[in-house]
Amino acid sequence: MGKLITISGVKRSFSTGQFNIVRISLERAGYKVNVLGPPYKLRDIPNKEIDLLKIHKYDEDIANRADKIFLTERNWLEVKNSMIRFYERDITDSDVEHEFLQLKKWKWHSKIPVFHFELWDDYPMIYIELVLKYLNINDSVGEIFREFNNLELPDEGKDEKTLLFHNHITR
Repeated sequence: MGKLITISGVKRSFSTGQFNIVRISLERAGYKVNVLGPPYKLRDIPNKEIDLLKIHKYDEDIANRADKIFLTERNWLEVKNSMIRFYERDITDSDVEHEFLQLKKWKWHSKIPVFHFELWDDYPMIYIELVLKYLNINDSVGEIFREFNNLELPDEGKDEKTLLFHNHITR
C-alpha cells in the first residue's frame, strides 16, 4: 500500500504553496508522486507510491488513513480578505468560521504542527526546513526554494500538477 499525505486546513492559507513544497521535495527525493486535488473520498484514492492530496473539507476516513497530515493556517481577517479577492464576491463571517472549523477537525488527527502563513512570509527557508524534517528528506533548501519560486500560474483554469489557479495571488 502506498503512503497518503494530505495538505489540509484553512482555505487561502498558503495550502497550495505548501502542497507544492511537499510535492517538489518528494519528487526531488525520487518518489513517484500522484497529485490529487479536491474533491476526493478515500475510495477514490488509487494507492500509488505516494498519493499527495490537497483537501480542505474534513473527511474522517481520509484523516484516519493518512500517513502524514500537513496543516495550514492564517490570520482570520487575512483569510477573509484573501477569499474575497480570490472568489471576487462577498464572504460572510460564517464562511470563514466554516474554514476554521475544518482545520479544528483536521487537528484532531495531525501529528505535525500547523504551518502558519506568516512563517512562510517571514522565514521561507525555515518553512522549507520544517517540511523536509517532517518528510524525513535531506535535500537542499535553497534548490527547493528556487524550484518553488519558478512555478508559473496557468493562463487560465487550474494546473493539474501544481493545483495553481490562474488567479492565485501567491504560489
